Amino acid sequence: PHLEHLNRQFPDRPDVLARLGHCRFLQGRNEEARRLLEAAVEKLPDDPYVLIQLGRLEIQQGQPSKAEHYLRRALTIDPTDAEVQYLLADSLRKQDRFEEAEAVLEQHRQNEARLKRFTQLLREATERPLTDPDALCEIGRLFLDGKQERLGLYWLQQALEHDPAHPPTLQALADYYEKIGQAAKAAVYRGKLKPAGHAVSAASVKRR
Repeated sequence: PHLEHLNRQFPDRPDVLARLGHCRFLQGRNEEARRLLEAAVEKLPDDPYVLIQLGRLEIQQGQPSKAEHYLRRALTIDPTDAEVQYLLADSLRKQDRFEEAEAVLEQHRQNEARLKRFTQLLREATERPLTDPDALCEIGRLFLDGKQERLGLYWLQQALEHDPAHPPTLQALADYYEKIGQAAKAAVYRGKLKPAGHAVSAASVKRR
């Protein structure tokens, strides 16, 4: 009733459309759910909640390829979202693409391992101040992997506070700025690597 009241008051609000669409989906009113969710996604094309609900709806209605479309879009927004990964794997299995489904689940397992390590490092940071640049760099890279750039850059800078010539941190910053198209900044950090003979490949950094 509350969502219906809001929808009458604000018929074009996409957040209301999305949540009412989810309710209709749970009630088994799938055609109405589709109408509401598709209206919402037109205005919120990058909203993970809307994309996930559309993915669920398409899977239930036997349209796994359409579900895949929405779920892959959601995964580009948050590559670590476990719910999206499971739903995407389900949509791939329903298309008999079992190897691709297993690859998605393997990525999920890797994300879980990173999350466990991330939690351990943050716990250590709360128990005592971290001064090890390796640990600080690892936290920063884990934040960057999770699309939390501001926090990732903060922890990488903390690593440089303790060791301004720390090769993995300089490499991580160079790779990050190169990835987002800031070649000049990337070159600054790569330049700091070369004089000390510390040039490190991206692959070797990831193996740490």
